[in-house]
Amino acid sequence: MAFGLSEDVIPYATIQMIFDSLDDEEALSLALENFAAKKDAHGHPMIGELFSEIQYRMIEPNAVKPTQQLLNALFSIGETVSRMRAKRGFALLGPSQVLYLLIAEILKTYSSGEAAAPLIEALKVKRRVSYGIETFCDYGRLLGEIGASEERMDSPLGKADWERFRDAIKPLFDEDLASEVYLKYPKTWMTIRAYAYFYGKVRCKKWIIKSANSNTHFYWAQSPPC
Repeated sequence: MAFGLSEDVIPYATIQMIFDSLDDEEALSLALENFAAKKDAHGHPMIGELFSEIQYRMIEPNAVKPTQQLLNALFSIGETVSRMRAKRGFALLGPSQVLYLLIAEILKTYSSGEAAAPLIEALKVKRRVSYGIETFCDYGRLLGEIGASEERMDSPLGKADWERFRDAIKPLFDEDLASEVYLKYPKTWMTIRAYAYFYGKVRCKKWIIKSANSNTHFYWAQSPPC
């Protein structure tokens, strides 16, 4: 069990299958998708525990080296995980937060200037724009490019890598804005931060009103104003 914290044991066969399939993106994606539906005895999603197990094996002695296929599979399930509720209680991270830390750990294995390319591939392989916007905003905040972050961690992307990722995701984001797919993104406040960054605060405020009128589920009570 990762760090001795798992309340429910992750089957060894599942963990072994993940590490036996590091070069098989389809198998990895299927395993993660199947596990996403599993819950522990308290009704919490167990996939966060699986992410912790993967991360643990990347930092322990004789650590396993992550692959592009693993990064792609993790990124592809990002939106599904973002829709899961976080665990409540002191020091308990939800699945989305654990996935965030796991992907950051993978990106840190790349040298400066080399992390953007694998992240862009993970974004485009299944066109996961929603989770890409979350990633863009998270790392932008750590770099001080999008507001200010109170997190005590360094961005796994340097500024140059982050800017390359920004340039890759913007046209995809624009497509989702035009088609209104963005209205279905799970984290509205991330969408707003990205829009404000790309188009400015004045235009953002008008866009929020228009979006709310188009879909009553689009709200920004949890987000900072543009």
